[in-house]
Amino acid sequence: MSLYSNAFAVVLRTRTTENPDIDWGVAAVLIACVSLLTGFAWQSILLRRPISWRSLRPVLSLTLSSTLQVTFIVLVTRGIVTLNYSKKFAVFGLPLCIVELVLAIRTERAAELSPRTLACVISSLVIWLFLMTIH
Repeated sequence: MSLYSNAFAVVLRTRTTENPDIDWGVAAVLIACVSLLTGFAWQSILLRRPISWRSLRPVLSLTLSSTLQVTFIVLVTRGIVTLNYSKKFAVFGLPLCIVELVLAIRTERAAELSPRTLACVISSLVIWLFLMTIH
């Protein structure tokens, strides 16, 4: 083996080791919470008649924010990034949550959006705040 392939093997080994900061059990619970919140928001849309684009925007924003949350949780658990990067992820996630909250409040006034979706958006904001303070 060459020096280059040895260095590459060391980088791969260090990047795929599990992070001692957070284990897979905690990660599974956090991912389940994020997935359930996103699922609840989509459930109200999928079980009813087709809705307007205005009502769909907060749910799409919530889905994007949830994807970012799950990505961060998996990256921390895999040891690719540390918990110190939570604020860098939150720089993108928190504004998304604020946008979804504003969109959800404006849409709920139009009575097109389920109150459950507004609760999911607020819970997503709480999860971001938790992920920021976990380290």
